[in-house]
Amino acid sequence: MSLAASACREIETRLAIIGGSMKFWKWTSCILAASSVMFAMPVQAAYLIDTGPGSPAPQGWSLNTWQSLAARFVLDNNSKITSLETFMGGTRSNASVSIYRNIFDDSTIISSFNFETLPHDPIKPAGFWQGVDGINLNLSAGTYWIAFSSDGMNYLNDVIPAPLESYAVKSIYSGWAWTPSSVIQFGVRISGVEMPSVGSPVPEPESWLTMVIGLVAAGSVMRRRSHPVNLVHN
Repeated sequence: MSLAASACREIETRLAIIGGSMKFWKWTSCILAASSVMFAMPVQAAYLIDTGPGSPAPQGWSLNTWQSLAARFVLDNNSKITSLETFMGGTRSNASVSIYRNIFDDSTIISSFNFETLPHDPIKPAGFWQGVDGINLNLSAGTYWIAFSSDGMNYLNDVIPAPLESYAVKSIYSGWAWTPSSVIQFGVRISGVEMPSVGSPVPEPESWLTMVIGLVAAGSVMRRRSHPVNLVHN
């Protein structure tokens, strides 16, 4: 038996206790069951940020042991982040991706994740999307920075079709301080699920169902009371 059919039977049984036409309750229960199943379905992650992979020509940006690259992005809604990626080529190495609220102050780092980059693939010489997946990072609406670093010799493509707000670089030449860059661009892809704001929570299916059953029951009682009463004269 399907989830919707099972829910329909369960709701029909509960509503029958209230009383009234079985045909009416049957249709009502099926409508409520379909709605409750819809609310119970898990929300699929989607790309919240997707700049595209960019082009390796004429050259990309190096990501070596002596520097890190960052990009600023904006979340319009509270979100649960599930993956962080960049379009990367190069050698097998240990890398990390970090999320900052203010990139120019390392004390505001929110979270950091380690991953292993894959070696150069002759079939995909321009690189491929690499990073971390299966994470659970809650971010409120606002502006953030995503930063990548590596202990190997990697490169990130340039000339992306959808550049982000701005970019920055941290290197040995700047005394390991973040500095803004007006020329660097590289591919970023962030997956996640947009969450409701704190002020407008989505009710649980059971709570929503209980509320609807109560409204239907109240309407049934009011309908009975509104029937006209025939007075019998002696």
